[in-house]
Amino acid sequence: MMSSRTNWLITCALAMVLGCGTGEVKPDDAPTDTTTDDVTTVTEAKAPPEAPVLDAQTRAEIEAYDAAEINDGMFVPLYVGALGVAVDGSASLRFDPKTRRVREEELTGPYYIGGLEPALHAASTARPMTDEDLSRMGRLGLSVFAEPEVSSFTLFTILNTTETGLRRTLAEGVERGRFVAADVGGGQRVKLMVRRPGQRGWDGYNVTTASSALTTAGEAVLADELEEQPVLRIDARGIWLTFAGAPLSPSADCPMGGPSLCNEDVADATELISRVNTSSGAEREVALTELVAVYDLSGLYNQLLVLKEANPDSLVVHVGASAEIPLGVVSAVIAVARSRRVSPNADGTFDDDASLEAASPALERPNHSGDELFPYPVLTFDR
Repeated sequence: MMSSRTNWLITCALAMVLGCGTGEVKPDDAPTDTTTDDVTTVTEAKAPPEAPVLDAQTRAEIEAYDAAEINDGMFVPLYVGALGVAVDGSASLRFDPKTRRVREEELTGPYYIGGLEPALHAASTARPMTDEDLSRMGRLGLSVFAEPEVSSFTLFTILNTTETGLRRTLAEGVERGRFVAADVGGGQRVKLMVRRPGQRGWDGYNVTTASSALTTAGEAVLADELEEQPVLRIDARGIWLTFAGAPLSPSADCPMGGPSLCNEDVADATELISRVNTSSGAEREVALTELVAVYDLSGLYNQLLVLKEANPDSLVVHVGASAEIPLGVVSAVIAVARSRRVSPNADGTFDDDASLEAASPALERPNHSGDELFPYPVLTFDR
């Protein structure tokens, strides 16, 4: 089960102190001319080193988190950040720095990242599965550690790749060695850890990404699978809620034909998403925090509470998001859908998001964190 969560400035003043008579500063990495008699040597500027896809501190956090999990060595840690992807702690793919998405040349098929194949193959062969492993799990699991600014589309592309690229390696004895066998179809067992904006800890969830879910959100999910199961879809306008195939009417302050739980200002949400995609550092963290606050999470909780009380045996929730939605928003929605909270109101509802965020789980069980609302999320994505 999942455990709970876990500048640079050089001024001219310095140069003047060191005797810069003209007041001009030549950057350390600018080309320099050294003349001796008639020979001139030009020293080329040094390109600044690229920032690591996975820094040492984050790597240590992932290793510690992963070690505390019950993985039996059968879950592959995969990190996704603004710069790229790291598999098993090693940088395996660097994103386009402008779009912060997978480079076109890394794609070898629709939504398939051929550039990840070597790393996935190495991770697979490093984990030979015994007959017992196969009977218990069937295939390798995946532990995804994602930064909150990563887009839903990027995660979808990665999961679409690992679904076939991460394969079972069977141990057949010394004589025959190891061989890689293609996986049969079926969903991936994924532990999804998303960092909260501005914090070092992770919010973790056990999720399923079935093959049929890797399509436009909800379209390939069979109707009989949706009986007594809520389906949530997130976009810049708000959260669309469907239950047993029927969409729930928009709340009183939402326009007809709109989402069940609308954002007060769609233009504001769209701008914040753009800021998340184009900013970095503290500015991006602020944009992410403000973006999550745009969504009516307490209204979502109150709606799900009503559905749960009418359908107490329902445990699964389908959570989808349009391509541009950052995972920080998806994670916040999953957290609301999974756990019942202690409310000051007699009917168990919450009046605002602040009181919901501050509330404790209604049921304290080790490693469960009050998972008694809709504790089993299934991820769907828009292509």
